[in-house]
Amino acid sequence: MSLITICGQHGSYALEIARAIASRLGAPLVDEELFEQTAQALQVPLEYVEELTQVPFKFLERIANKLERAMVRPWGGPTLYLPGEALAYVPHLYPLVDDYSFRKALENAVNQMTARGTLVLMGYGTQVILRGHPNAFHVFTIAPLAVRIRRVMEQEGIGEREARRRIETVDSRRRAFVKKYFRADV
Repeated sequence: MSLITICGQHGSYALEIARAIASRLGAPLVDEELFEQTAQALQVPLEYVEELTQVPFKFLERIANKLERAMVRPWGGPTLYLPGEALAYVPHLYPLVDDYSFRKALENAVNQMTARGTLVLMGYGTQVILRGHPNAFHVFTIAPLAVRIRRVMEQEGIGEREARRRIETVDSRRRAFVKKYFRADV
């Protein structure tokens, strides 16, 4: 049994490398399935788990996120929005999930999946969760910024300035996710 975790800088082809390794090994690539299993364990919709992964990394974003979670959720749930204004609160059909519960559900999902045998797991803290596992090999993909900018421009059909901004945002959010839920540095 081999467990390979892969994460990397935005535009460094981490997902493409993970797919190639999984294909070569004949092993499943675990990506979206990790969130599906976590959502199922928490008894919440997949969209809610995906929302929890979008960790704000800028100071004002963190403050706004804390206020939203403190003010909106106890009264029922997310707010319906039209461009520019809030309309109404929508009742939750699922429980409020705190950071600890989310992390534990994610860890449990990863640990249950590892019992299947050889796997390739994409990011989202899997490298931290499996850091002490004797059969885990961790990969972090990097590439020069100029190369990543060019790749993101081509893949997403955007200009250089927007590609640079997107790389900075995605990389910062990934670091913030690992720091928030695992108190670790990518």
